[in-house]
Amino acid sequence: MSYCGSDSRKCFGIAEGDHIIGIALVLLVPSIGTSYLRVEDFCIELESQRKGYGTLLINSIFKKALELGCDSILLGTQKNFPSHRFYLKNGFVEVESILLYGKIK
Repeated sequence: MSYCGSDSRKCFGIAEGDHIIGIALVLLVPSIGTSYLRVEDFCIELESQRKGYGTLLINSIFKKALELGCDSILLGTQKNFPSHRFYLKNGFVEVESILLYGKIK
């Protein structure tokens, strides 16, 4: 497991030897009260899925969130996709939200 980051951007990775198995790109978002982490990308290579690597990676993000004094982690996924079930299994809960999209003309 490895970690690198700047003040607001964080990168987590998991590898076996020189072979990268997965990465997570995360932003530290300042907020009124307490900051939170927002997962922008979370990827585990297809051959390594369902072997516990994703859980190790997400647990590393939770640990870093605690170290940074964050009170939560926010991410988006599609309902009923495998990623949706993965996040629910790993401690995330659905919140009522509306996602808006603005097309650049």
